[in-house]
Amino acid sequence: MQKLYKYLFGAVISMLLLTGCAQRKALVGYDARQSGEVPPRSALRHYITAINFEDDRLYQLALVEYRRAVVFDPGSMELKRGLLRNYFRLEMLDSAVVEARRVLTMTPTNEEAKAILGQSLVELKEWPAAKEVYLDLTRQNPEEIVYWAHLAAISLELQDTVQAMAVYDSIASRTGDGANVYVRAGAVMSLNGLHQSARKLYDKALELQPDNPDAFYGISTVMMRQGMPDSAEWAVEKALDADPSEAQYYLTYGFLLSRRRDWEKSENILKLGASLAPQEPRFCDLLGAVLQQQGKYEEGLKYLYQSIELDSSSTDPYITIGFIYDELDSTEKALEIYQRALQVDSANALVLNNYAYLLAEEGIRLEEAEEMSAKSLEKEPDNPSYLDTMGWILYRLQDYAEAEKYIRKALELTENAVMYLHLGDILRDGGKLTEAEESYRAGLKLDPEDRELIKRLETK
Repeated sequence: MQKLYKYLFGAVISMLLLTGCAQRKALVGYDARQSGEVPPRSALRHYITAINFEDDRLYQLALVEYRRAVVFDPGSMELKRGLLRNYFRLEMLDSAVVEARRVLTMTPTNEEAKAILGQSLVELKEWPAAKEVYLDLTRQNPEEIVYWAHLAAISLELQDTVQAMAVYDSIASRTGDGANVYVRAGAVMSLNGLHQSARKLYDKALELQPDNPDAFYGISTVMMRQGMPDSAEWAVEKALDADPSEAQYYLTYGFLLSRRRDWEKSENILKLGASLAPQEPRFCDLLGAVLQQQGKYEEGLKYLYQSIELDSSSTDPYITIGFIYDELDSTEKALEIYQRALQVDSANALVLNNYAYLLAEEGIRLEEAEEMSAKSLEKEPDNPSYLDTMGWILYRLQDYAEAEKYIRKALELTENAVMYLHLGDILRDGGKLTEAEESYRAGLKLDPEDRELIKRLETK
């Protein structure tokens, strides 16, 4: 949340600081005290030097000059405000809090000091104190939406969703675009895992603007995070109806369709989205995977290699290309693409696992495969696919006892016909023929058409 605060509210602090700078440039001196006395010349010299340093963004030097000026004129409000600004700019937050409170003791309505105090308390994560400051700011300047937004965010940090919802209602009532206020507020709630509150805010947006596409899309993201893909699909369809020009909606819709294996419709939707955003590699990645699932390997490879051209930093297209080459029995090309993927990300667990499994399948470079498999398991020790890979490598190395341990652990986590095939081969070659047959039959129950399992049972 801390970076979000900086992003949302730093502009107001900057505005206040810049306003102060602009005002100082117009002054020859400063009003030292309420008595109207002329400021000491020594203080004035340091003050002028300080504002020149501020104009050049040399805040550390400016702070030094303000401190020197205060020695000669300790009662000056202008000098105290200068100290405060530069403490904050230099992220000396504890000092900024102390100085802000000094300024407010002398001038309780100073908005700049309150804003800096509030932001400093947020950065220090002193939420209750920060909340009080922003409550005061919203009373003093109720038209400043940023203060309300800050108050809502602090309420979320304090897990006071009722207060946050009330603040968002206040913000919406004070703007001419209440629907989008609720949409943005819903996104904040959703990011904080407050899905029910997010849904309420998106619904409020739709009450104000029934065809707001961002509200529908927000609902779809909430539904996905709650594990309700069917509802998410409905919502993103509504978003697309409201705004068919938004590429992101096509990407999400295509992904949801692929989840329920509607490959053809997913392909069509993704191609429509890709036509709107031809430079977006995520369309190419997902299209490549969807085409691979349909056996359209050549077209899939075209999109996947296009993705690499657009963004060479992602390993996703390399992994799918590896699958395709493996299915095409182009082992050398598959090994080559996995090697390229490791040059992009040498620690990627999925790449390491897939590369190691392919080496095990070929029965080559088994010691190297074992090292890669071990690295993938370091990252995800309970991944059943990774456990199966290690077991299969150990089988190839004829360490049947250890191989059996890994495969059985994988099967405890998930049942899979291929894993039962692997376990059966390990048991068979380890001389446990009855157990091997039981394993083959268990796999056949999961996939009655598995040719390898059928062959094992026919030749037992």
